[in-house]
Amino acid sequence: MKLKALFASALLGFAACANASVMTFDNVPVTDGVSLPGFNTAGFQFSDSASVIDVSPGSPFGEGTNGGHSGMYATLNDFVPGGTLVMNRVGGGLMSVANLWIHGWLGSADDLLIEGYRDDVIVQTANYSFSDSWELLALNFNNIDTLTLSSFSLFLVDDLNATPRDATPPGTVPEPTTLLLFVAALAALAFARKRRA
Repeated sequence: MKLKALFASALLGFAACANASVMTFDNVPVTDGVSLPGFNTAGFQFSDSASVIDVSPGSPFGEGTNGGHSGMYATLNDFVPGGTLVMNRVGGGLMSVANLWIHGWLGSADDLLIEGYRDDVIVQTANYSFSDSWELLALNFNNIDTLTLSSFSLFLVDDLNATPRDATPPGTVPEPTTLLLFVAALAALAFARKRRA
C-alpha cells in the first residue's frame, strides 16, 4: 500500500510540471455581449483586433453559431473583415500552440493564414479553410512568441490550447527536479526490495 502511495505522489509531482491552458474565453468580462477590443486571459494577451463576443443562442452576435465550441463566448477578429488576430504572452516569452477551434462568423467561409513568429521572424506557418461550423485546427506550433491568424472574412476562435514555454529554451531537454528524482529512486528501491522478498 505504501508503494502505491509513493508511486501516486511521484506521478502527481510530474503532473505538476504540465501547465497547458485551454482558453474558452468565458472568463473575459463582456458588456452587452461584447468585450472591449484587446484583452488578457490565462496569461496571454490578444491585440486590439480581437474582441470576445457572446455567441450563445438568442444573443445578437450568436446568429448561425449555436454557441461557442464550449460555453457561450468566443473571440472574434474584431468586426473588421481582413482583421488579423494577434496573440502573445503577457509580459513576453515563448509559447506553444497545440490547436484551436474556428468558425466562420455569420456564415463566413474563407481561407485562413496562421503564422508563428519568434523575434519578429516567421518560424511556422499553416494555411487552412474554415466554414460556418466549428472545426478543429491542429497547429503544433512550438517555441513562438507571437501567433497571428489572418483572413479576409470574419471568424471566431474558441478553445485555443496554448502552453507557456519559458522554462525550457529551444533545443534543450528539461531536467527533472531533485525531489522527483529522489522519489523515483525510492520507489524503484522499494519495488526491487519487495521483488526479492
